[in-house]
Amino acid sequence: MTSTTTAAWMCSAAVASVLGFGCATSSEAYQREVDRVLAAPVGRSREIPAPAELVSPPWKVGQWALYKTRQRGETGYRRISVVARGACGFWIESVEQTAKRRLAVKVCLRALDSSASLDADRIELIVAQVDDEKIEAFDFRSGKNARARRSFQAVITTVARARWGEPKAAREDITVPAGHFAQAWRGSETYTLGGQTIDISLWAHPAVPVAGTVRVTISNGDEVVLIDFGQDGARTTLPNVPGA
Repeated sequence: MTSTTTAAWMCSAAVASVLGFGCATSSEAYQREVDRVLAAPVGRSREIPAPAELVSPPWKVGQWALYKTRQRGETGYRRISVVARGACGFWIESVEQTAKRRLAVKVCLRALDSSASLDADRIELIVAQVDDEKIEAFDFRSGKNARARRSFQAVITTVARARWGEPKAAREDITVPAGHFAQAWRGSETYTLGGQTIDISLWAHPAVPVAGTVRVTISNGDEVVLIDFGQDGARTTLPNVPGA
């Protein structure tokens, strides 16, 4: 679970790098959209009971999870959704936005079971857009674009179901805007990047769709917090790939 959540936090930078787009400038329209999305969830008193076991439920079209993010001092949101199922597998979409940047990535991914490894070979297709630039599509079926496929290794961790680690992993109650989660999985990691040590704490619960993430906090001040989620109603923001 730990590698899944950590790499998910870094996914947007990896995809933007692969697509070759630079940093956008501040946009009033983007800021209004961020404000609208973050204001939409109504305060909830959801009480999520302790899980009988740390096993994620199967993916289902319509599932979604919405997060408030803070990254490099910028507030934004991230929405992860299961938007369709086709011949290539499940279409999982991640939309991230701040006042300066919007990134939408839709991945067609062969489903993961509890023993599956987190490798790029499970990515079949990717559709991606940064800001209002041209939508890019990458087809990895039948061995196509093998080198580019490896560049998207971080993407798969965004949409992979939670890896819960050892059965005796730490458990802890946690309250976030989406509700109170009893006995959530608690983990931590330490990374050294560019000579800087970063400590990461994370909480996850099987009741949360797609990846299970409830909260992620990083010692540099970055954070991801669950503000709402649901089992139905997810909609895509990117076009479908014909025949996929």
